[in-house]
Amino acid sequence: MPVRVGDSLRQVNDSTLYPVVQAAEVQVVDTAGNFAPPSIRSYKDLESVLAELAAGSSGSNTFTATFTDSSLQANDAVASIADDIVGPTDATDPDFPVIGFVSSLNNPSPGQCQVQSTGALSGFSGLVPTKRYIISTSQGTIVEEGDTSSIAPSEGSGQFVQVVGVAVSTTTLLIDIKNFIVLI
Repeated sequence: MPVRVGDSLRQVNDSTLYPVVQAAEVQVVDTAGNFAPPSIRSYKDLESVLAELAAGSSGSNTFTATFTDSSLQANDAVASIADDIVGPTDATDPDFPVIGFVSSLNNPSPGQCQVQSTGALSGFSGLVPTKRYIISTSQGTIVEEGDTSSIAPSEGSGQFVQVVGVAVSTTTLLIDIKNFIVLI
């Protein structure tokens, strides 16, 4: 039987692992509430839970904004840089947190774009399903939470960590933008 959002789960024995779904985030915990690292893909129908979350996320919240940065691309993470103007952002300046992702450029007219702040957005590549993503230190891009590469925000830098969503496939991000935390 598939696990569905809102289903109650019961403990079968002391070592049973069960999925917990919270705010478009799937974690595996043991019965004591401790995070359990085994592959989440081993749980039957977990991908259907993520697909249901994406489909039932109350649609998407998209708005039109002006952009002036010619390097802006579809799927870039953006911040509000002035009234009704957005630009690509990164984790280096907490004055410009992510407010959404570019879903289309020059729409409805040149110099304008559609910014999506919730819901499923496709067109990414290399995402890892079920993993959370944060804004990186490279303008407009995201990185898997916990990544230790050179583009991940680092402690003591004054940079910030902001969760922006969870991957529901290798190409689709379920946008769920959270408040940020400055790393001091």
